[in-house]
Amino acid sequence: MCGCINPLVAKDFRWAKDGDTWKPENCPLSEGMVDFTRYFRMLRQVRITVPLSLHLEYPLGGAERRAARLTVAKDRVIEAMRKDLHFLRKRLA
Repeated sequence: MCGCINPLVAKDFRWAKDGDTWKPENCPLSEGMVDFTRYFRMLRQVRITVPLSLHLEYPLGGAERRAARLTVAKDRVIEAMRKDLHFLRKRLA
């Protein structure tokens, strides 16, 4: 036993065109392509029980990069966190 913590990460993405190529673009939970209902059902079926980490890696005025100064109001960042957390809790229920 290694004593390691190996969490699953919850984040969403969509494909975005960048010139002539398509690239993954992080976005709020429920606005991308991840089928969280199916994903969590599958995890339950195989009995995977590990910590879950919510990642907000989409543009949030610099908060997604741990910027010292944000370019958006803190309330907007907190609301984004609440929205993603609410979505996640609903899918896990």
